[in-house]
Amino acid sequence: MRDSLAHRLQSVLFLLPLTMASGLALGAEDPGCTTFYTASDPRLFDFIQTRKAADFTPWQGRTIGRISLVTLPIFNEADPHENNFVFRGLNRLHKPTRAKTLNKQLLIREGEPLNVDHLHESERILRGAGYLYDAMIVPERACGDRIDLMVVVRDIWTLQPTASFKRTGGQNSTSVGIVDDNLLGLGHSLSLSWDKNAQRSGVVLNFDGQHMFDGRTELGLGYAKNDDGRRSDFTLDHPFYAFDTRWAAGITGFEDQRIETESANGITTNRYDDRLQYLEVYGGLASQVQNRQVRRWRIGMTYNNEIYDNQDAAYTAPLPVNKQFAYPWIEYERREDAFVTTSNLSQLFRNEDVNLGEEWRVRFGATTRAIRSDTDALVAQLAYNNTVSFGAHHLLRNTVGASLLWDEDRKAWENSVYGAGTNYDYFIDDNNRWHARVAVDIGEGLSSDNQLKAGGDTFLRGYPSGWQRGDRRVVVNVERRHFFDKHVLNLFRFGAAAFAEAGKAWDSTHTVMQSNTVLTDVGIGLRANSSKARPNHVMHLDFAIPLTDRGTVKKFQWSLQSQSSF
Repeated sequence: MRDSLAHRLQSVLFLLPLTMASGLALGAEDPGCTTFYTASDPRLFDFIQTRKAADFTPWQGRTIGRISLVTLPIFNEADPHENNFVFRGLNRLHKPTRAKTLNKQLLIREGEPLNVDHLHESERILRGAGYLYDAMIVPERACGDRIDLMVVVRDIWTLQPTASFKRTGGQNSTSVGIVDDNLLGLGHSLSLSWDKNAQRSGVVLNFDGQHMFDGRTELGLGYAKNDDGRRSDFTLDHPFYAFDTRWAAGITGFEDQRIETESANGITTNRYDDRLQYLEVYGGLASQVQNRQVRRWRIGMTYNNEIYDNQDAAYTAPLPVNKQFAYPWIEYERREDAFVTTSNLSQLFRNEDVNLGEEWRVRFGATTRAIRSDTDALVAQLAYNNTVSFGAHHLLRNTVGASLLWDEDRKAWENSVYGAGTNYDYFIDDNNRWHARVAVDIGEGLSSDNQLKAGGDTFLRGYPSGWQRGDRRVVVNVERRHFFDKHVLNLFRFGAAAFAEAGKAWDSTHTVMQSNTVLTDVGIGLRANSSKARPNHVMHLDFAIPLTDRGTVKKFQWSLQSQSSF
C-alpha cells in the first residue's frame, strides 16, 4: 500500500511541472503570431467601420488555418442601451443561425490558399441572405504564413407576426399573418398570411428553402386561395451561386386564376377572368473566369398559356387575345466582377455591395405551331446594367432592357416593351444624398392588360394608380435624401426625402390619349426600417401634391408601403 501511494505521489510530482508548462504555453501568445480580433471584441458589432479596416491583400495566397464562425446576437448586451430585461429575454428565445447554414455558403476552406476574391464574394453571399442583418470576414490571427479567419454575422428576429397596411395611388391593401425567415436556424422561410388589396383577398402560404440538399439549391413552394381564384408556384433551382460556378439548372412554374380589372383615369374600363399557366426549365454552363469576367450559356424551354373569358356584361371593351407559346431558347450572359462596398445608398446603415462592372444578358427563342404555339414568332430578351463611379461622390447606374415578340403571321410586334433608365447619386457626405432618375419605356402591340402605367407607387406618387396608361412612358424624378444618425430605441433607423417628379404615359396610336397632360408633383417622405428584424424591408410613407390635372384628382395623395430599398 505504501509503495503504491509513494508511486502515485512520485507520478504527480513528475507531471506537475509539465502541466504548468503546458498551461503557460496555452495562455501565452505565440511570439510569431499576431491576434487581430477575438469573438468578444466589441468592434465586431460595428460592421461598417470594421469591414473598412480589414485588408487581406498582404495575405493573398497564404494558407488559411482556422475559420471561426461567430453569430452575434440580435441585441448587443455589452451596449447599455440594449442590456435590459426585454432584449436579453429575446436573445435567449431566438434560435441562432446554425454554423452549418453559414458554412454551406462560404467559398473558402481551411487548409486552402487564401483567395481574396472568394473571401469578398463569400461576404456578399451572406449579406444577400434575408435572415442576417449584416456579414463580414475579418482576420482573427496570423502566424507566419498562416492566417486564421473569423466569419462574423449578426442575426435578426425572424419569427414574428406580420400586420401591414399599404396605400399607393389611392388604393389600400392589408396583410396579416406570421412568418419565420430563418426556420430552425436553417435559413429557410415559411409564411402564412391573409392578404387583401383593391383587386382580391385571400390566404397565402409560401415556403422558400434557400439551402436545400447540397446547400446551393433553392426550393420554393407557394399557394394562394383568393376570393377570385387561386395561384400555385413551384421552383427548384441550382443557380450560378458564385462568380466562378461552372454549371446551373432549374425548373419553375406557376398557375394563376384571377379576375382582372382594368382602369384608366380612375374609371374601370373592363373586367374579366384571366387564367395563366407558365413553366420554364433550363440548364447552363460557364467559362472559367478570365480578367475578372465570366461568360455563361443557358439553354431552356418556356411554356406560357393565358386565356381570357367570362367578361363582365357591364363592359364592352374587347378582351385581350388568348396567348399560347411553347419555345426553346438560348441565352448568353457576360458579367464583370468589380464590386465595391458602400453604405447609405439603398439601405440604412448597412454594408451594400455595388458592382462597378458591366452585366448583360441576351436571350433568343422561336415559337412554332409544331410545338403547341398559336403562331410562329421570334422571341428576344435583353438586360444590360452598368454602374460607373466618378470619384468618391458620384455614382451613375444605367440600365437597358427589352422583352420582344415578333409575330411572323401578322408581321407585327406583340406585347413587346423596351426601355432605358439612369439613376444618378451624388454623395454629399455620409448622411446626405442627391438622387435623380430618368426612365423611358416604349411598348409595341400591347394588349389592354399590359399597358404602361403612370401614377401611384414610385411612378408619379401624386396621382392614383394607373391614372395614365398607354404604350409610351417617360418619368423623371429628383430626390434630396437624408439618413438620420439617431438609432431610435436601438430598434429603428430613419431617413427622409423631399422629391419632385414629372412624366406621362400615353398611347401613340390613340389621338385622344396622345394629348395626355404631363403630370408633375412634389412631396416629402419618411423612410424607416428595423435594425433587428427584416432589414431589407424599408417602409415608405410619402405625401405628394399634384401640380397638374388638379381639377380631376385629390389635392394630395399619401402612400404607405414596404419596399426593398430607400
